[in-house]
Amino acid sequence: MIEIGLLFKNIIPMEMLARMPLPFVHRLRDIRKKQLELSRADMEGSSRTPPQPSGPPIMDDPMMDDLIDELS
Repeated sequence: MIEIGLLFKNIIPMEMLARMPLPFVHRLRDIRKKQLELSRADMEGSSRTPPQPSGPPIMDDPMMDDLIDELS
């Protein structure tokens, strides 16, 4: 949980993460890791992927809908 807390530092409070269902938190973690990797690649000058926002929001509406469907 500490690793997840570091990933969402200044985005989602730890207390809120602790109250969320574990599969949901794991999915958020995976999405955030991917965002950070894309951001890192962009900073290194790689233009193979379009730039992604590095801060909130961590999901757009279609991703949120897919996640809700997946967890239902």
